Amino acid sequence: MSQRGFTLVELIVVGTLGGVLLIAAALLLHPKDYSPERRDAERRLGVAVLMQAVSNYVADKGALPEHMPAKEQIIGSEEDMYDLCKVLVPHYLDHVPIDPIAGAEVSDENCAEADAVYDSGYTIQRHGDREITIAGSVAEREGRISLTHSFKF
Repeated sequence: MSQRGFTLVELIVVGTLGGVLLIAAALLLHPKDYSPERRDAERRLGVAVLMQAVSNYVADKGALPEHMPAKEQIIGSEEDMYDLCKVLVPHYLDHVPIDPIAGAEVSDENCAEADAVYDSGYTIQRHGDREITIAGSVAEREGRISLTHSFKF
């Protein structure tokens, strides 16, 4: 009398292989979304670019840009915003960085043009006469993205 069927070892091997294939398929079909990390990297770069431009301005002029707010204020061209573009573009920056989500360029013109409208999504604040903080207004995967620098002049 011959018995038909699979041995326990065969069933375990096939089950294990099936599980491995199922996990691999799930990872390939639903890869991790790196968009928030990419946008936070853009924010870190934007904050660094703005701080570098202000540093270059201070190195040339020997002072911080005029009327820099002591209270945190959004960098933009609208009322109640600090228009850093008129000070830095085109000598220290090609354009003011725009936050990937919180910022908006409303007009197509260069931000230094008279009628240009923009909201960078970044903030700036002066602390005393020699220190400033530039920050992203929102961060998706980490705490607040900001740089603080004390200038010597």
